[in-house]
Amino acid sequence: MSGKIGVMICGHGSRSQAAVDQFSVLAKKLPKLLPDWPIEYGYLEFANPVIREGLDNLRKKVATIFLQCQECYLLLCM
Repeated sequence: MSGKIGVMICGHGSRSQAAVDQFSVLAKKLPKLLPDWPIEYGYLEFANPVIREGLDNLRKKVATIFLQCQECYLLLCM
């Protein structure tokens, strides 16, 4: 494990698959914008992966975690 900083993007989750898909698009586009930082994402509820799974995956990649929690409305800023 390195001493890198990773980015964890947390969404609330939704019963609407369209909302879940919309958030995952953001999470999947971020690596191109931040190529030097490992990035994972997870949802609080109603969708997978849950936040715990995303954090577990990020911990495997980095020693330090930067936790950024945002709701799905963050997509409006893209």
